[in-house]
Amino acid sequence: MLNVVVLIIDTLREDYGRGLEMLGELGFIKYENAIAPAPWTLPSHVSLITGMYPSQHGVHESYGVYVGEKMAELSISRLSELSGGILGELRGDGYRTYIISANPFITPFYGFQQVDKSIHLRGFLYSLSDAYLNDLLRQYGKSHIKLIRNLLREGRIDLVIKGAYYFIRSKADQLLARMGVAEKPILEKGSSLIMEILDDAVKGGKRTGIDLGDKFFLLINMMEAHAPYVADDIDDSLSVNAFLDAVFNGEPPKEAVEIWRRRYPIHSSYATRQAINIIRRLKPVMDNSLIIVTSDHGELLGDGGFSHGYFLEDGVLRVPLYIRWPSGIKPARQGGSFVSLTQLPSIIRSVAQGEETRVGARLAMAESFGSNFDYSRKRHINSDTIRRVFSHRIRIYSEKGSFTYNRGTGEVEKTNGIDATTAKSIIQNIL
Repeated sequence: MLNVVVLIIDTLREDYGRGLEMLGELGFIKYENAIAPAPWTLPSHVSLITGMYPSQHGVHESYGVYVGEKMAELSISRLSELSGGILGELRGDGYRTYIISANPFITPFYGFQQVDKSIHLRGFLYSLSDAYLNDLLRQYGKSHIKLIRNLLREGRIDLVIKGAYYFIRSKADQLLARMGVAEKPILEKGSSLIMEILDDAVKGGKRTGIDLGDKFFLLINMMEAHAPYVADDIDDSLSVNAFLDAVFNGEPPKEAVEIWRRRYPIHSSYATRQAINIIRRLKPVMDNSLIIVTSDHGELLGDGGFSHGYFLEDGVLRVPLYIRWPSGIKPARQGGSFVSLTQLPSIIRSVAQGEETRVGARLAMAESFGSNFDYSRKRHINSDTIRRVFSHRIRIYSEKGSFTYNRGTGEVEKTNGIDATTAKSIIQNIL
């Protein structure tokens, strides 16, 4: 039976992913003009496992719904209704399904529960069994104090000790980074641990519980291209405040832009090198596996916005896409100018079922509904600005050109290689 691996290099722009060209030496094929369906992690990941755009699956930001508990409740509810997308579908077909994630969004807390094993690479949550972790996260949310109390009541002193070790090590790494003594705590965000897990998994997974034997689906999210890029942003304060300035004031601080332009190339380069190393760990199962390497979104460096979320610009929507097809299966040719990440479930499904695979389309879209971070920390935001920000926008990529359509106002806001009249005719045909 065929296996499936999807490696998401979180926050990697297509034009900063040149290091991935080495994947060609491992039998991968690059597909052009891959488009992320959303400018940030959660809605994009839900799209790539359900095959739906954010307005269809419903897991996205809106006025009053930001990163946090409300978003988590929404994601859990919708993914449950959708049976976990391709995760639940393959699990129902007898696949063992696994997630290894350095990003907290791609965990049971945000609804990714249709898996046999989920490993979150932060602290002691790495050691908990999947069912136990799901129950704890649903009951206690993100409170580590309540988690520790619960573990102590159940006699799991071993996990508390391990958690204390990871916590102390993490704080020590952060302190060294802030002091300028060590840079690795900022560069390294879990990819080395992913390799350790895979080394165990290809041998049966006795230590981690992930067994890459026959018939498995593995989703990996790595964060090396994601902020923080400097020690002052370890608590996300620099990046979030600069993002909110860009969204609500129209311009991010120059200092933040300079840091991002200087540091992002270093982190994205490290991310691509580590991604290659992760893929090399999969050599024992490579010939019998469909392996997809891509990103959920890019990162804006002052080129039309800042960071990711809200903005619908090329720097945050164009992502790399490489596929290695299983031995004996003819690689699919790209059949259109664009490949939306919403096509991934159909690609996986067709390969798993031995059917003809189609890659590419003449059109791709991305959607935004406002700021994914609570703007209440920003004072003096007038109602007109709030209405401007929290509007449903759609970026359309077509063979005639690309443009952004504001569904709230009915206006074409930005065009590239296409006039507004032609853009509106395209909108009328697809909406």
